[in-house]
Amino acid sequence: MKPIGDLLRSELSDDNLDQLGRSIGADKDKAREALDSALPELLRQLQANASSRRGRESLESAIERDHDGSIFNRLPQHLENPDGGNGDAILRHIFGSDRNQVAQRLGSNLGIDTGSAMKLLITLAPLLLGMLGKAKGSGGGGLGDLLGGGGGGKSGCLGMLLPLVGKFLGKR
Repeated sequence: MKPIGDLLRSELSDDNLDQLGRSIGADKDKAREALDSALPELLRQLQANASSRRGRESLESAIERDHDGSIFNRLPQHLENPDGGNGDAILRHIFGSDRNQVAQRLGSNLGIDTGSAMKLLITLAPLLLGMLGKAKGSGGGGLGDLLGGGGGGKSGCLGMLLPLVGKFLGKR
């Protein structure tokens, strides 16, 4: 199975990237760069959260209850109005009190303001969970397989994205 980040990228057309770029005050190329910077950070933190039994159960419950992948059936509407996807609540679960610092660091690394970086994260979080739900529903494996396992190994999609994570974290 392809890494979750690649699956998510494959769902976004050039028109979708244009729309995402407009929402964060950037062009399509900057939107692609923003996507490539934000996804590894989201995936890394999801994996960290899912490494505990409680965190894994919470994420599995959220995916099962609210994130079956149907968000991709209304992708243009979500990109236009990401607040409807509960992205802010998802970020609170993923990053806790660090979400503003993550947005600030991401914005600084990308050369966009913190508000635009937060909007990017709010837009991407429901898409990422939707892609996890879609992959899980199509026999993509358990959550550990989809996120790269909880043991700190380099398997699964996260292991394939580690170079991007290093690139993102190295820009601090």
